Amino acid sequence: SQLDGFLFNNSENNSSMDMKEKVRRGIQLLRDHFEVVMVDDGRSQGNLAEEILRITGWSSQSVVKKATVSDGELVYSKDLVSSYGKMSTKNGDADFIDAVNHIYHNRLGFLMLQ
Repeated sequence: SQLDGFLFNNSENNSSMDMKEKVRRGIQLLRDHFEVVMVDDGRSQGNLAEEILRITGWSSQSVVKKATVSDGELVYSKDLVSSYGKMSTKNGDADFIDAVNHIYHNRLGFLMLQ
């Protein structure tokens, strides 16, 4: 999971921590060690490089191109999306991203963890 990768530097859940404790620990690590936290929720119109330039006030002489998939659209099956959603909920990834959105972007879904 993404949360396990962040906490333990691998994607295997080889910890005895329960999901809520992993989410709490991940949030604490963000608070203690990161000054800027960004989440791509699909709503931003720009790309990451443009957002960093905006936040920092830096400028760039070159235009940063958006990354694209060269061979066309990505197509996901309903089963794949469903299984990813279930896995993300089970391993804490969904709750972690929800908590990050609440704390850093003032969204309220995190309150459901309480």
